Amino acid sequence: MATHRRVPSASPTPDKVFLEACDVYFQHCHNKPYGFFNAKLFKIKVSQNKIPLHLRLALIACATRYSSRSQWKERKQSTIDGYARGAWELIMSSPDGLDGNEDVSLIQTLAILGVIDATGQ
Repeated sequence: MATHRRVPSASPTPDKVFLEACDVYFQHCHNKPYGFFNAKLFKIKVSQNKIPLHLRLALIACATRYSSRSQWKERKQSTIDGYARGAWELIMSSPDGLDGNEDVSLIQTLAILGVIDATGQ
């Protein structure tokens, strides 16, 4: 019998969670060892709601490792896995898949997902 894991929906991530994840990411992950963003430009894009959902999910997955959110304390790895899986699913379910997307956010998402995969967290 197959088990079903909770995967984040394709709806936009609540702003509060995403904004908290951004703070955690830039405090604990950015430039340690990789800098995937210009922090100032990223914050402008966040304020303009121009961060694609796949990147939002990947960033939340990465930041979860360092988050102190009470609901994630005991299930950090499953939360990381769920958000990362959601980002992968969005990318792979795109009509173009990995082809035809010239947006740098796709590369940023894949790089963050690669770090998550490589570290297991």
